[in-house]
Amino acid sequence: LIRNGRIVDLDGDRVGDLRVGSDGRVVEVGEQLEPLPGEEVVDATGRLLIPGGDDAHTHLHLPLAA
Repeated sequence: LIRNGRIVDLDGDRVGDLRVGSDGRVVEVGEQLEPLPGEEVVDATGRLLIPGGDDAHTHLHLPLAA
């Protein structure tokens, strides 16, 4: 459970929580989500959470190792 991050998605820009499933996919987005038993909780205060976003940072101009 990632808590208190600034969520930016199709629904807008707001502070909230993201629950990530065991497969690494976002399974729930909301406000003040309750941790499940044994669930790790990460504080994301002051951080951007962009569910479904891609990191467009690339180095296509650099040579690749063979």
